[in-house]
Amino acid sequence: MNNNKMQEDNLIPWIGQTAKKMEYFITNFLQEKGYNITKEQWILMFHISMHGETQQNNLACLTNRDKTSLTRIITTLEKKNLAVRIVDEQDKRSKLIKLTKDGNELLDKTKPLFIEIKQQLTKGISEQDTKFAIEILKKVQENIEPELCTKKEINK
Repeated sequence: MNNNKMQEDNLIPWIGQTAKKMEYFITNFLQEKGYNITKEQWILMFHISMHGETQQNNLACLTNRDKTSLTRIITTLEKKNLAVRIVDEQDKRSKLIKLTKDGNELLDKTKPLFIEIKQQLTKGISEQDTKFAIEILKKVQENIEPELCTKKEINK
């Protein structure tokens, strides 16, 4: 089997290339609009806003990030005054992450941009095709490993 045929019939390179291109597109789009934030930083801020003050370990589960890269993103958000680490009163060994006023304001300003991003990325793709693609990606994720983080861990 030649390499081109193998790549055409294999989801792995398509998913990987698409993820990298989307990451670049989203970060570039945000920066062109004047926001000094990456896709990863925005996603982390979005999760914090959805869950409120959140333990750092739970954020690793929510965002499917290893602890080292998550720590790096949180540190960057702190330097930009978009998030802070605070001591968890219920578990002094643990840190809670929360958005600052600036972080909440940035998130509010950039949420509408994700409607534009979605429209650009899904241009020419029907709603039915979108739903089908989502179902396929869910199956791929299930095949990788069932639920890495349980809801119990996230809601601690």
